Amino acid sequence: RLFFFFNDTATTEIYTEQIVGSVRCVQETGINAEYMGTLNRNILSNNQMAAPYKLSETLQQALNKQANVEHMAGIQYLALSYWFDRQNYPGTASFFRAEAEEEFKHMRIVLDFINVRDNKVNLPVAAGLTEIKEVNSPDEAFQLYYDLELANYNEYNELSKQAIAEQDHNTHNFLAYFLTVQTEAVNEAEVWLAKAKAYTKIPGLFYHLDFEVKKEKNGNIDTWKEAFHGAK
Repeated sequence: RLFFFFNDTATTEIYTEQIVGSVRCVQETGINAEYMGTLNRNILSNNQMAAPYKLSETLQQALNKQANVEHMAGIQYLALSYWFDRQNYPGTASFFRAEAEEEFKHMRIVLDFINVRDNKVNLPVAAGLTEIKEVNSPDEAFQLYYDLELANYNEYNELSKQAIAEQDHNTHNFLAYFLTVQTEAVNEAEVWLAKAKAYTKIPGLFYHLDFEVKKEKNGNIDTWKEAFHGAK
């Protein structure tokens, strides 16, 4: 007896035709049952390889880890926002609050992509909150900001390499946008770090940078779909 299970009608019809043809071949040529078993296993194997819609286990784990990286960066930036607010630098506090919201948004986009690819989403855990770093000066804060953005770029670059190695072109395209975003983010962080170092050399001068750095983040992606086309 031979039992075949397929997920959709079109696939069932295609492989039923192949199997029926194989059965006729057995009847006409006397090919043994062992050969038939091998043939049918190959048919099933080829069908599975033809449409690898779900993420591999390694990519799923790596993307879930990246979502946690985004979450932790958001928490860290929120902590920096409160620190600057306590130092009476409202512009810089607003800057890092906007950065935190951007990281949280990126986390949701990565998790949405994992979910739409029919894989399990592992939400970031609260245990990671112990990784928050304290700062004692504005230039320390901007150094931490630069380090986190650079580390995030490297994480996305490694993810992209992994997607290419697994020939998951859909995931590679998804990650390409984030690499572009992180390239811009690293460059921006480097500029603000240089300014922060210069403005903290003279007491009271950082208030000028606090006025300059105040901004609102606009034009960011809101869904995993927009990551393929850029922000609208």
